[in-house]
Amino acid sequence: ASSLSSRQSVQSVSENANNIITSLKETIWILDNDAITITDLVDRFKLYANKTGRNFSDIQIRFKETLINNHVLSPSESLNLFRIMQEVLQNAFKHAHAKTITIFVRTDDTTYISIKDDGVGFDADNNTHGNGLLNINHRAKEAGYNVAIISTENGTEITLKKNKPFAV
Repeated sequence: ASSLSSRQSVQSVSENANNIITSLKETIWILDNDAITITDLVDRFKLYANKTGRNFSDIQIRFKETLINNHVLSPSESLNLFRIMQEVLQNAFKHAHAKTITIFVRTDDTTYISIKDDGVGFDADNNTHGNGLLNINHRAKEAGYNVAIISTENGTEITLKKNKPFAV
């Protein structure tokens, strides 16, 4: 029994190390670019989601996009959006017991991002999953987005919408 526990511990440390390395690579990619378009960000997130999803083969990831305007994002906005999307996706993978996660991005005068799962949901008022929701709210505010979190026994949807329209 102790060798199983030891193997699980090594596997957990290995997963954490891989997550940290992936996170650093994404941060470096964002900070190395002065201007990232929403299309660049969505494409990069697709790669991340599909790579991470390999560890959760029983969950299907769907992407839907309507990218009318290819807005340019600042490094700070890009980093905050990417981190929010990572957090939401990780929570869905680890806690939702979902079969499907749908990621929808629409840009026109504003940017709208939705990550929805068909899992078990959670009670946002009695959340015991640490600081994840606080981080999401803080990062959304930093990036200039409104965030809405709706969770029921039929799943969770977290949406982000740009507070102000982009200048034309």
